[in-house]
Amino acid sequence: MVTIIDIFISNMADELSLGPLNSPQGTADQAFLDAQVNAMLQEQADQGQQGVPLSRNSIDDEVNDVMEMIVADSSKDQYNGSNGRFLLWLYHQNDTRLLKPEIISNLSTAYARDLALGSCNKENHIREAALTSLKQAKCAETSPVYLDRLDFTEVSRFMVSQRKPDGSYHGKSTYENIRSSILYLFRKCSFRSSEDLTSAGKMKDLLSSLKRLIARDKQERGERLEAGKSPLPYPAYKFLCEQLLKSDDTNALFGHCFLTLEWSLMARADNVIKTHLDHIQWRDDCMVVFFAHTKSDQEGINMGEPWHIYCNSIEPAVCPVLALAKYVLSHPEVINIIVS
Repeated sequence: MVTIIDIFISNMADELSLGPLNSPQGTADQAFLDAQVNAMLQEQADQGQQGVPLSRNSIDDEVNDVMEMIVADSSKDQYNGSNGRFLLWLYHQNDTRLLKPEIISNLSTAYARDLALGSCNKENHIREAALTSLKQAKCAETSPVYLDRLDFTEVSRFMVSQRKPDGSYHGKSTYENIRSSILYLFRKCSFRSSEDLTSAGKMKDLLSSLKRLIARDKQERGERLEAGKSPLPYPAYKFLCEQLLKSDDTNALFGHCFLTLEWSLMARADNVIKTHLDHIQWRDDCMVVFFAHTKSDQEGINMGEPWHIYCNSIEPAVCPVLALAKYVLSHPEVINIIVS
């Protein structure tokens, strides 16, 4: 469980920085480069710094890791989960045209384990095998499916087959996520997808048609029209704050601080969790917080823009400054760790 200490403690680790390395002849001789790198790392180690000798392959791997940062880890998990369901659908359809022999063998072995353990309904092992194969896919050769054969026909069949247990359609975001997940697999493997799978091809018409069917389905079935979670009303928020303020439980200090900060900042929980004490300032009559990046600003273009938090002297229970002060005073080690 993440504690408030984790929220405010800054990352004090020093980053290792290497300057440009050039051979006397201006060539990229591998042996000379390795010797220079190891010499510099040894000098840094003598000064109390630690490093790991770098090779050309390790640098290439690091470049690939950096390139993959264009997609957030949470999005990767979501895409892999969707593509994993696609692989299982192909497997149960006995599709040997798209699935490679290796993945068919791995999925068959995993499914046999599920049958032997009586967990075939949950398909735990076969799901894990599918996810593993997708995470290991780095190029067309390591992809679990033949990307040159993966076209709109098979993807569209999979999309329209995805229904709720009662036969109704899922929300429109489910089908948009399927398309995004398939395109992510192509991009991850550096393989160009067919034009029909993009938003400018047949996929656009299919998604538009599905949205119409979903809207009509909701109307006929009398289902809930709002998508996503309902907002927390202010009276409910105030009630929660009052209960946390009166509670004798030490964990209530954290809960009160976190809840009031999240509400006052109008921010996602992930942003509040990753807020550092160095990112909090006091300006004039308010406290300001800075976010290095948000969901809508992944590159940190607006990281210099302050988010203002004001005191509430009329209703102390919902005052974020009071809640934060109570926690810091009850846990002075937060300040001590930062200072040290």
